[in-house]
Amino acid sequence: MITVLAGGVGAARYLRGLCRAVDPAAITAIVNTGDDTVMHGLNISPDLDTIVYTLAEAIDPDRGWGLAGETWTTLGALHRFASVRPAHSHAGETWFGLGDQDLATHLYRTARLDEGALLHQVSGEIARAWGLKLTVIPMTDATVSTIVDVVAEGELSFQEYFVGRRHGVPVRAVRFAGAASASPAPGVIDALQAADTIVIAPSNPIVSIGPLRAIEGIEQALVERRERVVAISPIVAGAALKGPADRMLVELGHEASVVGGCSVVRPHLFHPGHRSCRCWPGPGGRGAGDALHRCRHHHAFPRGGRAARPHHPQPRHHRPHHDPRRRRMSRLTIWPVEGIGEIRPGNQLGDVIVEACRAEPNGPLLDGDVLVVTQKVVSKAENRLVAVDANDPLSHKRLVEDEAVRVVRRRGDLIITETRHGFICANSGVDLSNVERGTAALLPIDSDRSARRIRDIIRARLGVEVGIIVSDTFGRPWRRGLTDVAIGVAGIAGVVDLRGTPDSLGRIMQVTEVAVADEIAAAAELVMGKSSGIPVAVVRGVEAEWLRDASMTELIRPPAEDLFR
Repeated sequence: MITVLAGGVGAARYLRGLCRAVDPAAITAIVNTGDDTVMHGLNISPDLDTIVYTLAEAIDPDRGWGLAGETWTTLGALHRFASVRPAHSHAGETWFGLGDQDLATHLYRTARLDEGALLHQVSGEIARAWGLKLTVIPMTDATVSTIVDVVAEGELSFQEYFVGRRHGVPVRAVRFAGAASASPAPGVIDALQAADTIVIAPSNPIVSIGPLRAIEGIEQALVERRERVVAISPIVAGAALKGPADRMLVELGHEASVVGGCSVVRPHLFHPGHRSCRCWPGPGGRGAGDALHRCRHHHAFPRGGRAARPHHPQPRHHRPHHDPRRRRMSRLTIWPVEGIGEIRPGNQLGDVIVEACRAEPNGPLLDGDVLVVTQKVVSKAENRLVAVDANDPLSHKRLVEDEAVRVVRRRGDLIITETRHGFICANSGVDLSNVERGTAALLPIDSDRSARRIRDIIRARLGVEVGIIVSDTFGRPWRRGLTDVAIGVAGIAGVVDLRGTPDSLGRIMQVTEVAVADEIAAAAELVMGKSSGIPVAVVRGVEAEWLRDASMTELIRPPAEDLFR
């Protein structure tokens, strides 16, 4: 009998391989439920569902979670209520992706729990409904919540950190609320005590395995059976194959390696540097990092046999001669996304982009990619199209003035205005190009919201965390020529503030703020072109520090700071 302590995606993929090599009836998976949440009144168990869907061969292969062939009609319809939802309300939130088919699982689970069934009973029913032969048990029937303390914001629920913040904010601490009083679910301790081998799956040691070990009795059972315990590291060559395990280890004072993962669970099971332990290389061989370690005497060490010191990186702003703009600029890769086709009012632009990206020869989207989307297709999808009299110049002029909050300057037919968004641009952004004659395209009402909608759909369908920039073409005072700039952002900084950091000669910069969203938009336009009909580009290789929640307000200079108003 094999008992596996499991988190989500990594554990699910390991279990799929294990079930192909071993009779599934001889396998028990004890699954983390610290990630569980309630959304739209539904009880959601992400790790349990990921394991069930994966072993049923129903998982979406691109995302690694959710169901293949999923649709997002309900999630898309919820966007209708975003503009009316009160600030304090959580009703109809769309940042957590729930597909239409996936909802069935959550509806069943919630109804059964409301009837008085316990989580382990419901989990068994769901596993059997999907035809699984192995035993799937939640770590506890009680409510245990992983709470992540992040810099600047304080404590967040795990899903707020992982999905809402795209696990892109530094972590100070992690705790498991409710674990101290939670008992293991029926069958958990028996499975650990009866197992011939106990496998700690390749899951995040802090937030996937940590909650399991925090449940009363589980850690003691592991210690008592340490001779039978095998751990598979999710860290390969210093990086997590998926998720934030590597960053969390470093942020919490450990090394981003198999040694760092072992240090999280020491001293009871593993301890770096003990000479009597054995280890095996990962599937990529010696160059791919240490993936599988077994401890015969409750210790473990890396292949070289040396203990590694915990890694405490020096804060970035203390590193001399560091300019965040320079470190990766030579690694930027930019390519156009072809095959978008004509966008019409009512099209869900995020879905269109996902389908186009599936056919991209450059491969699937990755965490950290930034997509630049032209304003024109956003406006078309959101039906920001109005009729104008193509034969009456005054018709266009009146529309421009209606869209402006003030006219900055006039010269002949050219009108420079300030829009309600705060943009200073020609003709209030009203555009007659690339639309049917007699039609004008207006700027999106809220380009930040438009960007968030696209990002949410990509996250829900592909399981990747990307930044989105909605771009438009602006002229510039005192300079000839047009360039693309950002008019909406989601998941990518508008401005990076370098004040207080050293330049290349070590002198502290006093005024430098870099409009990185504008720079990325302009770079992407080089591969899209003004008349090529390609409205989306992918930019890969931007600084990880730039991938954060942001708003166009970062890029708009307040009137009090503007010397020319």
